[in-house]
Amino acid sequence: MSISSSEESEYYISPSLLSSTMTMDTIRRCQMKLLDDRKLDLSVTNKQTVTDLINEISRQYHLSETEYFGIYYEENDERMWLPSDKKMLDQEIFKRDSSPPVLYFAVRFVFKSFLWLQNATTVMLFFLSTRYSIYRGMIDTNDNTLFQLAGLVVQAVAGDYTNDEAAANIIKRVCVLPKRVVDRNISRRYCEDQIINHYKGCRDFARGLCVVKYLMLAENLPSYGSHYFLVRNKNNVYAYLGISFVGISVYNYHDRETPIKIYYWRQLENLYYRDRKFSLEVHDLETTHFLSSSSIPTNASTPETDDKLIDAIHDPTT
Repeated sequence: MSISSSEESEYYISPSLLSSTMTMDTIRRCQMKLLDDRKLDLSVTNKQTVTDLINEISRQYHLSETEYFGIYYEENDERMWLPSDKKMLDQEIFKRDSSPPVLYFAVRFVFKSFLWLQNATTVMLFFLSTRYSIYRGMIDTNDNTLFQLAGLVVQAVAGDYTNDEAAANIIKRVCVLPKRVVDRNISRRYCEDQIINHYKGCRDFARGLCVVKYLMLAENLPSYGSHYFLVRNKNNVYAYLGISFVGISVYNYHDRETPIKIYYWRQLENLYYRDRKFSLEVHDLETTHFLSSSSIPTNASTPETDDKLIDAIHDPTT
């Protein structure tokens, strides 16, 4: 069985993913959604761990940096990540529901610069994952930045601008304009025009350069790399905790763009979590500095040759 991504790459899913040969084991069905928008109907057994399944899917992508990826399901608009060392059929979602669950293969761990990544395939999957998160509102952004990012996606998918009608059709096809953004603007046509203006400015950008510019812009968004959890304190006041490579941020329930407080990892000790209770000890520092995602490590290795990503990373305009 083969699948083709919307980004013009082809991947092959081995029969072992769909295998039903292990008849002596307990077998459950599930649907797995991949980062290229493809869906797989899978059989999992009581012997398989989450790591086993991640490794099997990663082999189909020729993905070596598996440590950044995970599998989750959605519940009340939150991502519920499956513990990687736990067997698939011991996961809560399989225990409570007899119907085949919907699972997602996605980037789980994000750090301050994608330039740390060793493999161009990993970079591309980070790009697809970030696109999905921004479109779904899991990464918050202002409208102008979203229009810029959308213009880069259209250039990466379709190449140089030809006319407004073709561009508008591409915008609809590649899912870069969320309904929530349209609702808070004058009209859909206005939003499309803004994206097209940015798209025109991307002329002559190679696909790899679009990917690099997209990720560099996305990394500067305040909520990039954050996993949000709805919490409440002893006074029954609701808020969001955002956990990222920077630390733990506290957000107002109605605003996930500007944190009320950031607790950097070097300030934190004795993190405690059990059942529904979460607590930690904070040691105030005299000065704290936000780790900018634009800080590029001096010893970062470049990705392997693929789709001109190396050229894009070293392009003087990036």
